[in-house]
Amino acid sequence: AEALKLSHAKEHMASLARQALEWHAQQLNHMIDTVQTLSPQNTLKRGFSLVHKDGKSVSDAGSLNVGDVLHLRFHRGSAAVTVSRVSSTSDE
Repeated sequence: AEALKLSHAKEHMASLARQALEWHAQQLNHMIDTVQTLSPQNTLKRGFSLVHKDGKSVSDAGSLNVGDVLHLRFHRGSAAVTVSRVSSTSDE
């Protein structure tokens, strides 16, 4: 009888361990999907570009001046552009 209890306990522990591993695997896969979705390369694939001035990211048009040279990175390729007009409002 004691051996049977021990066998059941062992099976139950193994089952719990499998369930825990499956849950953690699902969580890991979800995190991987999230990281891939948010990756810069996937963002570029959706038509966005990265803008750099003097090696630093540009997130505010107010930091630009006419004549500044910017480096644009696209999903496929890149371009160097010169700023001809700056508008720091969000109306455009």
